[in-house]
Amino acid sequence: MGYLDMVKEIEARLKTERESDAQGETTPPSELTLESIPRLTLSELEKRNLAIEVHSDILNCTLWVCPSEEAVKQIRRDCPGAICYTVRELRELLKGNLSPEDLKRIHDVKSTLGSKVIEVKDRESEIAPLPGYLRDDK
Repeated sequence: MGYLDMVKEIEARLKTERESDAQGETTPPSELTLESIPRLTLSELEKRNLAIEVHSDILNCTLWVCPSEEAVKQIRRDCPGAICYTVRELRELLKGNLSPEDLKRIHDVKSTLGSKVIEVKDRESEIAPLPGYLRDDK
């Protein structure tokens, strides 16, 4: 079963629950609702093995947040060309304290080349200090 099928199944289950509630029937509350999904942490998405499609205002596009590489493969089978970020990639991006411009650059490379975010380093740590004879601070 693909992720799109899973989402449709959840939506159908929620619709049935709402109809039952409207008729006065009591149904046990769902552990996961469409309203609660946006509030899930990355760890919860990973534990539940749940991929979600989100819109990024910064990147001005829709992308998938996936718990694993296996989920990425499944999403791309269901939605060829989908832009996917794994939980691990997002954690790495969050560590970087990146500006919106930096995020856009990384996203452009990732979406164009189909690459993965491996590690985010502070730019300052990447610049080697000048040898003493080239410095102006003498």
